[in-house]
Amino acid sequence: MSSSIELTLDYHYRITKYNPIYRQKNCVYANDEWTSISDIGRYFKGGQFTASEYFMIEDKYWETIKYFLELCSIQTLKIRELEKNRDIPRFFTNNKYFDISSIQDVDLYGKYISLSDIELIVRLCLRNDLSCKLEHRDGSCVYFGHDYHMYFRTNTKHTIDYAKIPEDIFVETEGFEPPYPYIVGDCTCCEYDCTCYDHLEIPD
Repeated sequence: MSSSIELTLDYHYRITKYNPIYRQKNCVYANDEWTSISDIGRYFKGGQFTASEYFMIEDKYWETIKYFLELCSIQTLKIRELEKNRDIPRFFTNNKYFDISSIQDVDLYGKYISLSDIELIVRLCLRNDLSCKLEHRDGSCVYFGHDYHMYFRTNTKHTIDYAKIPEDIFVETEGFEPPYPYIVGDCTCCEYDCTCYDHLEIPD
């Protein structure tokens, strides 16, 4: 039997750089723009896509998800479904170097990480160097989709101060289907599906 807790989460947010005015009714995005860090050096409408432009948007994605975590009083997250997509993560100069020894040498699956480490994991996932979900004890989750989309899910309603969302970043609450089913928690006390968190190994 399953040893996970399946939750119904009521509030879904898609964090994206794509302006919704270019999104057609069939969800096709009509504007020509980059979708991955691997597009650096390629030409799109408006000119050549540079590393500086990429890092500017990556910074804004991090600022946005950090705002959501602070809004929900989340200070630690647990790493789930971790996959390393490359042996050596892709780095550029641009003052965006990270100490990745923990990524290379330690199995992080199931590990709780603090906000500074969450930043590292988020950035490496945005760069497609890692794939994972980041889960909180209350069911909240940060995860990543195709074409540079990032998602935040929670079962608690919050009022978003859109003035704190960086310019050129859009937070969508409708018009999309979350790409992954939501599973959280490992049951350690029973052999059947469990619906409480009392027994989970969760730090204070």
